[in-house]
Amino acid sequence: GGNPPDPFFLLIIYFSEVQTILLWIGKAMGGVFVGPLSAEDEPLIAQESVVIDPGYAFVISGSVAIRLLLRGVGLQPGDRVAIPALICPSVVWAIRAEGLTPAFMDVDGDGFWMLFDPVHWEKCAFKAILLPHMYGLLHPQTADIMAFAEDRGLPLFHDAAQSYGLLW
Repeated sequence: GGNPPDPFFLLIIYFSEVQTILLWIGKAMGGVFVGPLSAEDEPLIAQESVVIDPGYAFVISGSVAIRLLLRGVGLQPGDRVAIPALICPSVVWAIRAEGLTPAFMDVDGDGFWMLFDPVHWEKCAFKAILLPHMYGLLHPQTADIMAFAEDRGLPLFHDAAQSYGLLW
């Protein structure tokens, strides 16, 4: 008798290797696309992730994911990356660890939405945008920010670490 086993427990029983479990979870979650991986990326990836398939890694650290994504878009040392003024310190660390400069953008009165002001943003001369989606919610100006980035050829990273399962 008793309660049936937890489904995750069953998953561990049926998959004998940790990498196989992470492969299944990573593919179910979409993984983090980091490809193609370079020799420079291997030490960073080895710290906190498992390479699943060529070009994909299941990354357990948001900082590592941000660093890998920033590396993949051809930013140069000192380039500015737009982020909200109120953000997890590990995001700032990841940007600085890649030799880039955080460009702290204003936030709304509640303190968690990065304010989109195209006139001000144009003057800031950043080379990429990291757009957090917070508390399970899509940033209210996502479409406008996406259009701004696309019109200027700027890489736009959607950070949904605090909005797991968010759909566009």
